[in-house]
Amino acid sequence: MVLGDDGRCPLAILVPFTSGGKPSEERDVQTGVTHMAAALMAMEDFNDRDPSVVPQLSDDAYARENCSVYFPLPWHNRTSSAGSEEGASEPSEQTEQSGHRLFERDEVHRLHSAILDDGDKQSSMANALLSTLHRLRRSEGGDDAKKNHHLCAVAGNIQNLAARTASTLAAASDVPYFSHGADTTKISRPPLYPLSGKTVADEYARGEAVISYFDSIGRDKVALAYSHTNEDVLKVTSKAARDLGVELRYFPVSPPWDGTKSNTPYDAMKRIKESGFKTVILALPRLHQWEHVAREAERWGVNTDEYVWFVWEVASDMQKIASTRTQPGSDLDKILRGMGSVRVLDGYDWQQGNKFLTRWKGKDNAFVEKLNYINPIEPGKPGYFKAESDYFKKYKPMQYSSFMYDTVIALGMGACRTQKIQREIKAVAEVNDVSGGNRGLFDNFDYQQASEDWGVEVEGDGTTRRLMYVKKPGPNLQFNETVQVTFDGASGFVKMHDEKVFARDHNTIGWGVYNIRPIDDMPPSATDPKKTTGYEYVITSTRIPGQAWAEVPGVSFIYTDGTSTQPTPVREVFENNYLTGSVRTTGLALYGIAAFICISLATWTFARRRSTIIRAAQPEFMYLLCFGSLASLTAIVTLSFDESYGTSVRSLSAMCTATPWLFFTGYIIIYMALFSKLRRINSVLSFRRRQVKAHHVILPAAVLTLLALIILALWTALDPWVWVRETVDDATGETFGRCTSNNATAYIVPLAVLMIVATLLAAMMAYKTKDISSAYSEATPIFFAISTEAQPEEALATDEKAVMEQIAEPEATSSSSDGSSSSDQQTAAVHAAISATTASDESNNIEDHFTAAAALAPPE
Repeated sequence: MVLGDDGRCPLAILVPFTSGGKPSEERDVQTGVTHMAAALMAMEDFNDRDPSVVPQLSDDAYARENCSVYFPLPWHNRTSSAGSEEGASEPSEQTEQSGHRLFERDEVHRLHSAILDDGDKQSSMANALLSTLHRLRRSEGGDDAKKNHHLCAVAGNIQNLAARTASTLAAASDVPYFSHGADTTKISRPPLYPLSGKTVADEYARGEAVISYFDSIGRDKVALAYSHTNEDVLKVTSKAARDLGVELRYFPVSPPWDGTKSNTPYDAMKRIKESGFKTVILALPRLHQWEHVAREAERWGVNTDEYVWFVWEVASDMQKIASTRTQPGSDLDKILRGMGSVRVLDGYDWQQGNKFLTRWKGKDNAFVEKLNYINPIEPGKPGYFKAESDYFKKYKPMQYSSFMYDTVIALGMGACRTQKIQREIKAVAEVNDVSGGNRGLFDNFDYQQASEDWGVEVEGDGTTRRLMYVKKPGPNLQFNETVQVTFDGASGFVKMHDEKVFARDHNTIGWGVYNIRPIDDMPPSATDPKKTTGYEYVITSTRIPGQAWAEVPGVSFIYTDGTSTQPTPVREVFENNYLTGSVRTTGLALYGIAAFICISLATWTFARRRSTIIRAAQPEFMYLLCFGSLASLTAIVTLSFDESYGTSVRSLSAMCTATPWLFFTGYIIIYMALFSKLRRINSVLSFRRRQVKAHHVILPAAVLTLLALIILALWTALDPWVWVRETVDDATGETFGRCTSNNATAYIVPLAVLMIVATLLAAMMAYKTKDISSAYSEATPIFFAISTEAQPEEALATDEKAVMEQIAEPEATSSSSDGSSSSDQQTAAVHAAISATTASDESNNIEDHFTAAAALAPPE
């Protein structure tokens, strides 16, 4: 946008009065009233260039003769081009009673700044902002007096989702948006929200403040229970914990609130108990969610005097807790007592003699009348509050009020900087406009020079050309100038520009630790006739800019047990019978060696697949042996993890489910490969068919493997093996984790039967072929390996000398006329077949060898 010559800069100020048009159950109406009052103070101070709070307003750059920018207010009847207020009239009782309230002025001068109820929700805020944008657009155009009467900027929102929506709408209208209380990491980060900024610290700064406080008191083991709607909490606290060396474990909490499945309050509190961490951050947005967590914390004993609870404070949490009533000793009461929270401090919370607070307390009845006049809530409607004449002496500004003041001042200063640049651009354009006539203002504009000086370009053609800012951080000159202003404000030193994130520099903001304390024996209420417990929050520690955390003199943090003594230890170590590091390392090392051998043997077999011996050994079955061995070995890996290695229960359950698939199928494949290999040899030497191919002998192996897969699939679908950690000793808290299912025996027994069948089949076939030379059949070592329950690989050591002699001297066993045995004749026939085929080099597969053997062997 381009500011007009008259300097008019209407603002849309979003403050929370209601919750979707209804009375807010979580936020005091004074939040909206005090934020509105701070915005009005800032607009008037800027219009008057009053340096009482911000001394930089007295600088020449913001003087009226150099900057005509002003925020139009509804009681400005006429305004000079320089922005001075002439003939201004105060709101009167008569105009208020006659119904002429906000926005109801003559058409030209009705375009003033608007206070809007953001409704604390996305939809309510969007409706209010869109209505204002529409009203202003209807007033644009026409005569010259109304050409530049459009929205100048949007400010406000302390609710993160509403702030993101406001940022989107503002960017769509090409106006800057600045939040004074929403600390979401989403906005103020281009390009998603290119025209958004914050005068409050980013959520990363909050994460750093929380974790640094725990680190300062020696609590370096922290558990985070968070909702998926607060996903940014995990991101920012994890980063802060890594940077500060604090161990953080996170536990997501989600519906069903009364369930026992993964990530329910039941599961989260159970796992926090098992972790032994005694410091808990609760990051859930709704009070009813806290109640479910409190119930499960009671179940698992996570609410005792040994624990320290903190709430991840959002703008309404302290007010929400202060308005909460519980029964003494209830589940919720146990976690609220002694709870803490780290929150942003307004300038008046940590600055001695804060100028904003001094000016606040000095506001008179005339200002109160203005405040009541601009209140967007009609009398009698939810959220309405009429301030009395002593309002500013009776009420203290609510949290973020000083940030609202600074947001409005920053927008005014940014508008002044923008106007100065626009005037310089116009001057350069006029100097270069030598053509005269009806040509456009920028027809002879020095585009290159302007681009270098101000980062601008001209788009469009003819008289419709307009300036467009293309320099970082965004496509809006006013936004770029606003994020670069610096000044001493109500909340401290204000600085937002760092080239990447356009949020407040966290080093300029104060932080405080608030301690929630019970107020017992509260009087009975209409809804609860019993005596209840209320709560208050007291600041106990502060971290002002440039300093470390320090306790407030004379004020101590009171923990759950009612004392100021910090609970110890920060982590309780249970005997959880975790898998020891040495056992795990040994198992994985042995697996690595065995896996390397399997892969190496398969690779070697493939590389030498054309050699005589390898062809005779049937490489397709050798590949199956390697695959089955590798699969069964991998079960070692799936059983080598537990919670101590940071593995989630879901991942552990997946590993448990995979284990029987790997072990049982691998075992059956090994023995059925051996069976099929030996059966093929046996079939060849039985001379029952001319050729014996692999598929002729594989059927039993396929059937047995298929049966195993069916059983495993039923097991996984109906009663999967999952990870469970059970308490084995309630007195000591000792636990034991294991894979289990309700009816595992029903599936393990038939799988074991299949394993036995596979083993017996392989043993039977090994016995039948025991007389075959070991050059073609490992029957004898396989049979003895099975009979002694040893690993087949260990039993395959045979007399290599005998093998080599049989290979090297085939003629010694090539004849049966010297009284040699039938098996020797068969061996000679097989070897002669292989030799003949190798010599001819016309076939390269085992079937050809077996065909030749059958042809050369003598009849029985």
